[in-house]
Amino acid sequence: TLCTARATSEVLRMHGCRLTVFAACVAKAAAPPSRRFSAKASGGGSVKVPPALRTSQALVGHLRARIQILGPLSIADYMREVLTNPLGGYYMKGGMLGAQGDFVTSPEISQIFGELVGLWFVTRWMASGSPQTPIRLVELGPGTGALSRDMLRAMSRFPIAKNLSLHLVEASPTLRDVQEEKLASLTKTTDSASAPGVRVHWHTALEEVPTTDTCYFVAHEFFDALPVHQFQFTSEGWRERLVDLNDGATPQSSQEQQQQQQQ
Repeated sequence: TLCTARATSEVLRMHGCRLTVFAACVAKAAAPPSRRFSAKASGGGSVKVPPALRTSQALVGHLRARIQILGPLSIADYMREVLTNPLGGYYMKGGMLGAQGDFVTSPEISQIFGELVGLWFVTRWMASGSPQTPIRLVELGPGTGALSRDMLRAMSRFPIAKNLSLHLVEASPTLRDVQEEKLASLTKTTDSASAPGVRVHWHTALEEVPTTDTCYFVAHEFFDALPVHQFQFTSEGWRERLVDLNDGATPQSSQEQQQQQQQ
């Protein structure tokens, strides 16, 4: 995902938004990201622009406006924007997963992976005495839903299934649709149409998942996609690295920035 953020940064530079990462005082870190995205695409004219390019320009316009109004972004805020912003975030589009997409994960290669993970959860349930109480199976960042589908296929052969509900923490509406289609034959969803099987609930954040019952958590290739803050040790102590506009200038290296600070 860090590579994704860097690649997106290169796309932004191509469309007139030059970004540079620089050391700044932690006390001056950017404000938390807004939940509303209202910036319009930058630029104008009557030239026909492909949809993907229009989306990139809209995201560029939003980033420029946000930085101009609120100041430099933390690396975490920048990653969050380029990955999940409805104006063109990487995970807001479709087709990035699978053989025809940008990358392939283990559940997409073989169903055996997910089925073994599901059986492992069954053994943990048995080891705890096979309790006949509600159990929430929670997947963080479920992608196409392939892992949950294969886990449920294996778990459905055991008594645990009658007390099981599936909770998917997914921020992308596009991926939610993909997951629903993938799980349709095995589940009944509470947020849309229903079919025989395990109940499925979607959540946009982990905080939305109820914790009143036993919860089993699974996350595959998820933590590497979480927005992170980045810090650098300078001659003046630790400083947070931020993303700022740098129109018309050549981005400085960390060494050049430290030299300027020392001067």
